[in-house]
Amino acid sequence: MPLDRLIWIVTPEIYPKVQVENAAAALAAGFFYVQGLANNPPLELQLLRSRDAAPIRAAQRFEKTFSDLHELAALLPAEDKSEEEAGLVVEKLTIRNFKNIEHLEVDFSEPSSLPGRWACIAGINGAGKSSILQALAMLLLGEKLVPQLGGDRLLRFLRRVGSQRLGSELTAIVRDGGQKRTLYLALSEQGIDRGKLNSHPDYTSMLDVWQRLEKQVLVSYGATRNLSDFQDSRHSDRSLHVRRQMTLFDPLSQVASVDVLLDGGAATAPTQKTLKALLGKVLAGDLAPGLAPSSDRLLFHQGDVDVETIDLPDGFRSTVAWLADLCAAWHQTALPEETASSDPANITGIVLIDEIDLHLHPSLQRSLIPRLREALPKVQFIVTTHSPLVLSSFDRAEIVMLDRASEGGIKTLDRQIFAFSTDQVYDWLMNTPPQSTVLDEKLAEGTDPDLPLYMLQSKDKSEEQAKEELDEIRTLREKLLDPAS
Repeated sequence: MPLDRLIWIVTPEIYPKVQVENAAAALAAGFFYVQGLANNPPLELQLLRSRDAAPIRAAQRFEKTFSDLHELAALLPAEDKSEEEAGLVVEKLTIRNFKNIEHLEVDFSEPSSLPGRWACIAGINGAGKSSILQALAMLLLGEKLVPQLGGDRLLRFLRRVGSQRLGSELTAIVRDGGQKRTLYLALSEQGIDRGKLNSHPDYTSMLDVWQRLEKQVLVSYGATRNLSDFQDSRHSDRSLHVRRQMTLFDPLSQVASVDVLLDGGAATAPTQKTLKALLGKVLAGDLAPGLAPSSDRLLFHQGDVDVETIDLPDGFRSTVAWLADLCAAWHQTALPEETASSDPANITGIVLIDEIDLHLHPSLQRSLIPRLREALPKVQFIVTTHSPLVLSSFDRAEIVMLDRASEGGIKTLDRQIFAFSTDQVYDWLMNTPPQSTVLDEKLAEGTDPDLPLYMLQSKDKSEEQAKEELDEIRTLREKLLDPAS
């Protein structure tokens, strides 16, 4: 197979060895280029020159320049980058003095036996699950966009000790094209602490990553994500990139792309096509999306009726809303050739979801994560949950179990929980008895005459059957205690 592309890289000649290597590369490039001119089509030459290296006038028409290894990687042909390295992936997060978190380090890079890039954060209310997602969203938004969240909101993020507000520091390690990059934000009572930020050794690199993140799918969804026909204009002055994160910060916010579900129109048709393909994989058997007659608005067939999106049950409406917004974000950021097939498996990006099980029936909680793994294999998901059915869908390496009693604030799991029942997940992992506290109270009081009857009832035994068994027990007891018998 003939060579179709020749890449010649020129680096600064700081040391004599580099001068020799550049000279050898020039000779090799010239030789192979002349040989490749006879190809059909002719050999393509790319000259990638460091901006610190002297220009080569005879080859300037082939030239593209770079300032660091990241820019060099971006200039290399896309097919030279593995699928695994496509897009930016969060690997670690460190939080200091942010809301109720004094110090926490979270590792999202542990190898999992399950497909995809997933992390699930669990813990009691107030443990910091939502705070972790907010801190991560801010780090990925970056210096320029974080102020759009609002000064009062940023002030509330500072950890309070008595009457004092402590400065917050957020750091993430991200993998970008095979390289490890650092993102950092410092917050003070004045907002972003630009003194600390500008003096950070990776500041220039961070500016580059933040700029590129604006062109990548980054979406966040809070636990009160809403879809309403009320037109909420409170955040209309913010950039679309920030609006896609606002439900994580403002409990009254709507998902950004309400037009896809409520307005329709020719402009939303490509997104709707991808959304219908995605819903067919994620909500198969539960909802069947289609277009309303003489309209381009989505309807959903549920039972024997067609239902508008706005009239879906809360769990379905919330799930459809964030899936629609994800598809819209993909169509707005990806290249046309990437979205042409409308295949959701091509979607890449980072998705943060607070309480992914929100309002969902247990049967869908049980199947949601495996379906999303299959439908969206290239998306990194970082989610929170209270559901044992959701938790048991994760490899132990993917579960971040917040526990103040554990070293570092995170409980290390020494076993897989795939085969755990919901009661076992509640008891062992979530440290919560699976029985009702009503029974505990009645046992402690010991005054309810029907207490034995409650104890005998179960999923396999009705109240009437329990009464019959209790009568048999009492009859047997009387016989055992009667001396005449």
